[in-house]
Amino acid sequence: QAVQSYKDDKVIEGATLLCDVVLMTRPRSSWPEGFAEAVDSAKDSFQKANFPEGVGHVKKAIKIFKPGRTNPSSKDAGQLGSVAQAIMNTIQSAVENFQAGNADLGVLQILESLALLAPQS
Repeated sequence: QAVQSYKDDKVIEGATLLCDVVLMTRPRSSWPEGFAEAVDSAKDSFQKANFPEGVGHVKKAIKIFKPGRTNPSSKDAGQLGSVAQAIMNTIQSAVENFQAGNADLGVLQILESLALLAPQS
């Protein structure tokens, strides 16, 4: 459903659904300290269409979940069309990892796709 939202240009809906997906992959008590709160804050920001703030919370969640992991940047993806394609490709990879039983990598990939929502500068 989140993928379809992105395809239909419903970015706010897609981003909030992806935040929900991340949090549903395991019990809240098993996340590292501060992780669930960062994802919740990102979801709240995305619902208000505040993408820079939401992406900031996503990047915080990535650092909590995988310390030392570099955050993706929309600059890396180039033009807007390729950013959208990069997001879709990353989400598809996450789905494949969930299906293969690699939930941690799937979660990380969803967070990385959300981090690409930052406005390009």
